Amino acid sequence: MTISLELLVLQFVKSVREGNFQLYTETLGNIVQWIFALNHTHYARWLPIHIRDMVQLEQKHPTIHREFLHGNFSVQKTDNIFSSIALDQNHE
Repeated sequence: MTISLELLVLQFVKSVREGNFQLYTETLGNIVQWIFALNHTHYARWLPIHIRDMVQLEQKHPTIHREFLHGNFSVQKTDNIFSSIALDQNHE
């Protein structure tokens, strides 16, 4: 069980680092069950809402969805391929 959670976390990091929005939403959908099982109250409350919003982007905001598919949901500060970081981390 532990290794499957660790692999999900690594897959999540990979999705952000590569700017892969499809993998990002898929991985969050798989992680959400662990959030409930590990009793993280605030994440359990808001992560399903975030996932729903990201899935509905294609219908509600197609231009934003296209930009996210091009990797613009993360920031790449260098020319290295695997170096993108999340927007909130960039802000800090």
